[in-house]
Amino acid sequence: MAKGLLSSRCLPYRILELTLILCMCWVLFTTVCWTWFLWSNFKAPSPAHTIVKEYPKNIIEIQHVPSKVNRSNSQIPVYIVEEHHEVLPYWFGAAKRGLISKRGNTLVHIDAHSDSALSEHQDWIPPFRFPESEMEIFKMMQENDGFIMSSVITGLFNRWIFICSSWDTDMSQDIGDYYKVVVELGRFTGAPPNSPFPFCRCVKTGIFKRGKDCAQFSGYRGMNETSIEPSLCDIKFTYTMEQLTEKNALERIEKGGWLSKDENIVLDIDEDFYGCEAAVQPLYDVGIFEEELDKIKQPLQYLLCPRNAIDERSFDKIFHFIISRVAHFIPSTKNETQLRAERLQFIDKVTEEFLQNVKTMDVEGGMCSKNDIKRTGHLRLLLFKLLKLSEKQIRALSEVGLCLAMTSNSVLYNPLYGMRTCDGYNRPGESMVFFHTPTIEEINERTRDLKQIFRGIPDPKIVTICRSMRDGYTPRKFFHKIESDVLESLEEGYSRIRRDAIHYDSQLLGGRNGWPDRHKPL
Repeated sequence: MAKGLLSSRCLPYRILELTLILCMCWVLFTTVCWTWFLWSNFKAPSPAHTIVKEYPKNIIEIQHVPSKVNRSNSQIPVYIVEEHHEVLPYWFGAAKRGLISKRGNTLVHIDAHSDSALSEHQDWIPPFRFPESEMEIFKMMQENDGFIMSSVITGLFNRWIFICSSWDTDMSQDIGDYYKVVVELGRFTGAPPNSPFPFCRCVKTGIFKRGKDCAQFSGYRGMNETSIEPSLCDIKFTYTMEQLTEKNALERIEKGGWLSKDENIVLDIDEDFYGCEAAVQPLYDVGIFEEELDKIKQPLQYLLCPRNAIDERSFDKIFHFIISRVAHFIPSTKNETQLRAERLQFIDKVTEEFLQNVKTMDVEGGMCSKNDIKRTGHLRLLLFKLLKLSEKQIRALSEVGLCLAMTSNSVLYNPLYGMRTCDGYNRPGESMVFFHTPTIEEINERTRDLKQIFRGIPDPKIVTICRSMRDGYTPRKFFHKIESDVLESLEEGYSRIRRDAIHYDSQLLGGRNGWPDRHKPL
């Protein structure tokens, strides 16, 4: 009797104990499930050092570009790329083929920006020597404003002339019409082992010369300079950098003796020399600002993870199709319940069409997830966002389109970055970039100046042209006019340049014909 009474009294505690155990198991189970779900959807890009294990096949192809041009041929090769660091394989490829020397060439850089920054991973650059492999060249392709210094560090150039746009009044006020600086580059002997910034520089002459004219670089992209004793900089070679406006360049050409025919000249032109715009402006003009834009970008970056520019163009076409379907969606009722049902039916239909287009265009490998449930989930979220936009906003979004976060040729590129609205990275009033929208008259005047400059610069060994469209710099509405004017100026300035000898890089945004006018207007 006593034993039975004791058991009955312990029963509630047993039940409580079992309940607590079950609760703990449930918490553990849900924690594991949520962790797995979040981890499977988390898209943190791989560290750069794990990305460089492989490099695009087109980097190798660039080294062997089918070209009628060689040292004994009369034609001057012209290469057109999308982002500026994509010129590197062409430059080093030209040196390998004997068009230019492997050391000590002259770069004439015509651009709205100096592109004089240091790359993030300086330790990836062959120090004071020519790259020995395609992989070494690939590892130099990091940012669109660090490619020149990377080339200088290898010794490819010992003279660098930057002809800037006179419309950038901020730059003109900072340095005037012309300045010249002579710099000694070397290895910082006090750098710790495996330092990401093992380089130092000593300014011999120029406006930047200080009391202690030697410095070593540290911090992000070497933005921190620390003065050091000259004895700590093991000098390897010297280069000269000149910066001037196009007007001053014309004056020096007229005086003569500025450039010699004996120099191996690489002529490099950025189309944003004509002007620089914020690519996001069409969206701002119709009331799509950053908060709303982020809501559109979020499902996109989890939905589309293109492997290359071919995927990029295909997904932009599919996005244009989706946008056009949304633009033509007209509800048949104002009843909230029926309207919701119509929208859901429309979303189901477009989702089905999207998945079919992905298969038809053979870009399934460029989807972020192989799971159809995840794909449709992100797409449905995107469609819900798009259905809330006005007609003007839909048209503006179609015009801006989708593109990669950066060129897939970059060593830092990872497909998991996903796609984004092609609105560049610089924002009006929130960027150090100086914006200027040219008029047709200004473009014509700048073209006349270019023609005179080209007539005065001795024949280059190679010409590279950068479009700067994906970056969001070159004014898109004037793209065709600007590129046509640049090519026309080159043809008039150099008899050995012909349109049929121009090579268009395979990774161009929108292909050979360019980004604007790639679709019929909605």
